[in-house]
Amino acid sequence: MIERDLTTALLSVLPERGAVSITGAGGKTSLLCLLAKAYAEKGLRVLVTTTTKVQHPDTYPFPISKVFLDDTIQLYAPRQGEAVFYAHPLLPVKVTSPGVDRILGLSDRYDIILSEADGARRCPLKYHTSRDPVVLPGSFVLAVMGLSSWGKRREEACFGYQGEGLVDLPFLECLISEKEGALKGGARLLLLNQYETLPPEGRSALEGLACPVSAWCVSIAQSKFFRTV
Repeated sequence: MIERDLTTALLSVLPERGAVSITGAGGKTSLLCLLAKAYAEKGLRVLVTTTTKVQHPDTYPFPISKVFLDDTIQLYAPRQGEAVFYAHPLLPVKVTSPGVDRILGLSDRYDIILSEADGARRCPLKYHTSRDPVVLPGSFVLAVMGLSSWGKRREEACFGYQGEGLVDLPFLECLISEKEGALKGGARLLLLNQYETLPPEGRSALEGLACPVSAWCVSIAQSKFFRTV
């Protein structure tokens, strides 16, 4: 297996202008940071935000140079190669969405908008409700599933799921195909994150995964792209 750099692979398929909405569970915030750093290093003006909730920038190491927790961001002119964080305060460890309209209202000032568009309470998998995800209109939707869930109890590993059993290949395929599953919101690319945590039998099973969109086996933490499914 030939490993590739995940950042390089993602930048080859993601837009350089517009917006990217990150959905699912098991690495969304880490992916948000990876992309923010990569886009800024390309010299783009990057807006980092959320349409739901995300970690507070005082408690999470976002690669950003400026933080706005109110609407004074409207007065700020970002520099090329700068990543700017925008949200509204909620709790000491969380911030919430400033609203889709306010985010889109900044699109003429930023080359790329990166939005965490889902919540899963630190679970590696997500089963959606009618309220989520909240993707930005016209954005490239990038979904994440955490493979550290493999072999764990479904009701514990998958936020929002009601049922019993262990996480295995049929369950992952069910999450992918379900209306409220991993691809909800119009995901065009699925990242099967934490591939390095899979046991050999899990890696073998994953070779038979059925998925209607492109699916990559990756490690966001290590910025590694292992293979496609």
